[in-house]
Amino acid sequence: MENIEPNTLLGGDISFNDDIGTFPNFRPSSDVQIVKILFITLLFAVTANAAEPNAEWKYDPNSPAAIAAKEQYELYERDGQVLDTSKLYEEIRRLNTAKEARITAVLIAKNNPVDAWAESIKITDDDMRKMSYEKILRIRSDKGEPVASFYYAVNQWDFCIQMQNSKNTAEAWAQHTKECWQRVIPALKRASESQIAAASFNIGRLYENGFGVLPSKLVAAEWYVKSADQYNKEKNRDEALTSLESALNLVPDHPTAIRLRKAMLK
Repeated sequence: MENIEPNTLLGGDISFNDDIGTFPNFRPSSDVQIVKILFITLLFAVTANAAEPNAEWKYDPNSPAAIAAKEQYELYERDGQVLDTSKLYEEIRRLNTAKEARITAVLIAKNNPVDAWAESIKITDDDMRKMSYEKILRIRSDKGEPVASFYYAVNQWDFCIQMQNSKNTAEAWAQHTKECWQRVIPALKRASESQIAAASFNIGRLYENGFGVLPSKLVAAEWYVKSADQYNKEKNRDEALTSLESALNLVPDHPTAIRLRKAMLK
């Protein structure tokens, strides 16, 4: 199994993931990928046409620009296939950070949220690469690969957090948010079953906060204890103790957590 840095496994900082490929209405299927590619080429064409806003324009999926964009997307997919999962995820985060920096720079320079939003929907080569890599990560996760399942869940987590924190109170939005988390949970459980301790820890976070599940301090504590046991088997004492403290903060008299903590502090 590939080695994963502990701070990554803990799913630390939460940042916005604006990839259309993880929008809640999308489902993993070949039809969806066709729609996504068409959407990408559409945005490319819109971006190219922005220089002449008054010109008459109609999107043509068979145009040279659209075909070139589709071919570029498929090229990035082939590039991503040769990367191991940890490197693939590292690239996704790097590309996502670069886009966030680009949007922030526009907001600072122009002090106009509308301009920043316009920048956010532009699709650059880096955005296409990121989306193609995220598709590969999802496919590997769906195949049951433990590391891919964990990284897919962490990547999806960012987007779900944004939905969770939205002020949108519409019933449909709440349903989309729930569906978003329902893609995170099974991926984390696959990783947890393969002894990835931070997957268990993050499931505890889901139950502690009620993200996509009914909140339960007891269930959360059980997952934190499980992650502590897994970390302990990895000889990762600090992370094991952090997990136990998380459990005891929720259920101070949890017998297993108390026993494990006492044994580790001897």
